Amino acid sequence: MDVVDGSLWERTARPRPVRPPLSGDWRVEVAVIGGGWLGLTTALALVEAGISVIVLEAGEVGGGMTGRAAGFVSPVLRAVDGDTILARLGDGEGERLIRAVAGSVETVFETIRRHGIACAASRNGWIEASHAEVAVPAAEARMRLLESLGRPVEWLDRGAIARATGCRAWPGGWIDRSGGVLHPLDYALGLADAAERAGAVIHEKSRASVPVREDGGWRIDAAGGSVLADRVVIAAGSLADLDRRLARTVVPVLVHQIATRPMDASVRKWLLPADQGVSDNARNPFTLRFDAENRLVTGGILPFRGAGRVVARALHARLAHMLDMPDLPPVAFRWHGVAAMTADHLPRLHQLAPGVLTAVGCNGQGVTVSTMLGRAMADHLLGREPSGPRLTPPQPIRLHAIARWGPSASAPLAALRDLIDRRR
Repeated sequence: MDVVDGSLWERTARPRPVRPPLSGDWRVEVAVIGGGWLGLTTALALVEAGISVIVLEAGEVGGGMTGRAAGFVSPVLRAVDGDTILARLGDGEGERLIRAVAGSVETVFETIRRHGIACAASRNGWIEASHAEVAVPAAEARMRLLESLGRPVEWLDRGAIARATGCRAWPGGWIDRSGGVLHPLDYALGLADAAERAGAVIHEKSRASVPVREDGGWRIDAAGGSVLADRVVIAAGSLADLDRRLARTVVPVLVHQIATRPMDASVRKWLLPADQGVSDNARNPFTLRFDAENRLVTGGILPFRGAGRVVARALHARLAHMLDMPDLPPVAFRWHGVAAMTADHLPRLHQLAPGVLTAVGCNGQGVTVSTMLGRAMADHLLGREPSGPRLTPPQPIRLHAIARWGPSASAPLAALRDLIDRRR
């Protein structure tokens, strides 16, 4: 197969402007370290409120997990159900988090509309399927909770979900009609453009140093210059370079993605005809969506890093099996990214020092959770009541050196348990 080793989104993104490295000495109110969804959402909210902002990105805007994600705009934390969230955080704080994540769907699409961001956004719904009969009650409970919060959700029985997705393997599921999909990297580039138009300054290829106290603010060195900021937001995927406490609060999960060659338009009459995004609720979830050029995109967690050909074949075989398509077009792109997972699968906001904020734990729900966390950090810095999680000190994971290998190493067992569920 003639396969491109690299993200589909990076290869199909719109042209980007040149954003030179930092040079000279700058004085701003807020310095944002990291140019992905999280940092850019924070920067845009701050600069629209009249705050002077500079963004330092070690590589290129959207160059981390942002440009390697699936691009789902979904209303839930898929790795943890609502009842568990309420049990861990209490009814008040738990419901607030659930509402904040769900409400970020509206925030994303309103941001796209307001700033005219061209990112192939499709708002025709997001579907969670039950991977097996035994998983139907959990899906129903999640839908009922969202329904009680006023979300536009609807249950899909076996026939309805087969018609909506083209997959006959699922016994049921639900749809949130406000969700959808987008081009994840083009969305990030649009956020960067919007932030710059509003007055933010963005420098690429500017790896930030650890912020240090100086002259009543925080000094950050990068490239050929420095920034003195009143406050700092750390929104970088590579947390270990900036604060070891942060690196130990999450474990890395390797998420592999593939995209097929473009499919014939006639296939769209039965396969995701309304252009929704789909994920089942398996332990190792099966995901499905189309891009704007009819490439079918799917992904999964597999315990491999460099075995691109093996991973691509495994994901392609699973896709063909789930859709009962022996003539599935071959793989055109294969890539992987690293998602940061917290121990309890809940996102966190941390204050590392007075005036230094960070957020961790998007847990594979990048677009909506990054949006929620970014706006929450902006609210904290602006003195507003945030809608997201409350500020907490970093909580390193016990035996982190061992735990960090857990999710990828346990992927085969998760897949086996999912298979047993389906065969019951």
